[in-house]
Amino acid sequence: MFERWRTFELTPDGYRETVNGIGDTLRKLGVSDKEAEAGKQLVEHIYSLQLSRRPEVCDKVKVRKRFGDVSLRLETKGDEYNPLQMLEEWNEDDPDYERTVFLKSKKEQLSYAHKNGLNIVTVRVHEAGNKQIRYTLFAMVLGIDPLTSMFRTTINTIGDIAVTTALSKNEGMMDEAVYMGTAENG
Repeated sequence: MFERWRTFELTPDGYRETVNGIGDTLRKLGVSDKEAEAGKQLVEHIYSLQLSRRPEVCDKVKVRKRFGDVSLRLETKGDEYNPLQMLEEWNEDDPDYERTVFLKSKKEQLSYAHKNGLNIVTVRVHEAGNKQIRYTLFAMVLGIDPLTSMFRTTINTIGDIAVTTALSKNEGMMDEAVYMGTAENG
C-alpha cells in the first residue's frame, strides 16, 4: 500500500538519484512512462530555475495520489519567488530558452502558491479518467436528497399529529364526536 505522501529531498548533491526515485515512485502508482518522464522533466526544469536564483536551494518533493490523480509538490523555503512568472516574459536570446519553451508547453499542469514562507509549485502528473463517474454518482445522491427530506418532513408531521391527538384525548380536551365525524351540523 502506498502512503498518501511520499517525500524526497532534492539537493544539488543527490539530484540525479532523487529524480530517478521520483520517476520510479510515479511508475509504482500506475502512471504511464510518458507521464512519469514528463513529471521528472518538469521537476528538473523548475529545480534548475530555482538553483540559478539561489545555489543553496533545497526542495522537498512530495508525491501525492488522491482519488486517482497523481501530483508532485515542490516546496522551497524562502522569500516569494514564482518560477512560473518568467513564462510570461521570454525571448530567444535567453540561455534558458529551451527550458522556458518546455515549461510554457506544460503550463496547464503547473500551479504556484506562497504560504507560510514556502514557495509551492504543484505539477499535475496524471488525472484519473473516472472523474465523470464520480461526478455522476454525486449528482445522483444530491438528486435523492430532496426526496429523503420530504419523507422526513412527512414522518415528523405525522408524529406531531399523533402526539397532539393522544395528548388532547388524555387531557379530556378532545371532542370525540368531531374527531369521529359523527357530530351534527348546526
